[in-house]
Amino acid sequence: MYDIKQIILNETLNKPKYTSVTIGENTVIDGEVRIFYSSLDLPNGYFKVNNKSDKRISYILDRVNHRTEKDPKTGLTKWAVKAYNFTSEQYTYEWWINGVRKRIDKHPNGVSYPNVVNEQGTQMWRNERGNQHRDEKDPNTGLSLPSYITTDGYCVWEIDNKNHRIDGPAVSYDKRYTPSYNKWERERYDKYYLDDKELSKEEWEKDPRVQRVLALKAVEDTKTSDDDFLRSFGKIV
Repeated sequence: MYDIKQIILNETLNKPKYTSVTIGENTVIDGEVRIFYSSLDLPNGYFKVNNKSDKRISYILDRVNHRTEKDPKTGLTKWAVKAYNFTSEQYTYEWWINGVRKRIDKHPNGVSYPNVVNEQGTQMWRNERGNQHRDEKDPNTGLSLPSYITTDGYCVWEIDNKNHRIDGPAVSYDKRYTPSYNKWERERYDKYYLDDKELSKEEWEKDPRVQRVLALKAVEDTKTSDDDFLRSFGKIV
């Protein structure tokens, strides 16, 4: 009944062919009236599912979350799931491909875009198990990149949901709120973790994995040529 290859092709060409379905309400498919109570009830095919009970919209291909359609204005892949968090009262947007939480978009420098973003701008990188996870490095600095970033400068480095970082603090605040003054005050605050265990900076620096990174950095710091040194003082144009 459904040609999945053609569905995916049309979706990639910004011409998605999906059937709109509202969970728990009558839906007509091929002339037949049916009521679906979850995405697992759906037949094979491509559907946009609106679940009014939990304020969730999902794009479903063969009963799994999937969407590769591009936004014609930005050229970026459109979200596959829009879910409402009743605790924070915010919507969260997720990117999925063939049932796996995944986003194929890349920045020009090769760094991946987050595959989970909430409406306040918090960015998250999650693996297929839903855990916070990121093992990318900044192409400019060579340092590992955080898996969780908020708009107020709070960053966390995690590997499979465990705070972990060998080339710097695994939790970092750029700003902190001071209630007594009712304003944001600039303040740096770092915490060091290895394998989800919080350590003092001194304990962290003693770990062999960290020492190798620090030793490598010390070597790189000595690779400054005479010309670079003089140029830093404006001696060479």
